Amino acid sequence: MPVCLVFGLLITLTSAFTVWYALARDSRRAHLQLSFSVLMGAGSGMTMQLGYAVASLKVPDKDDVFGLIGMQDVAQKRPI
Repeated sequence: MPVCLVFGLLITLTSAFTVWYALARDSRRAHLQLSFSVLMGAGSGMTMQLGYAVASLKVPDKDDVFGLIGMQDVAQKRPI
């Protein structure tokens, strides 16, 4: 899935840049650290929401879509 690859690269690159700027401790570039955290949040949020779209398309019986979405909600809120 190319979408997962793009989102994964977005998360990896922005987290690397965030750590790099945090270690540099350059106050003139502090606004870049906030920008990277916003991009990281966007990438991780899209990755988490992608499961709902894929699961609803892959479910064999269309009557089970709502049960599947409910199961994903519980699984995301209460990890094992």
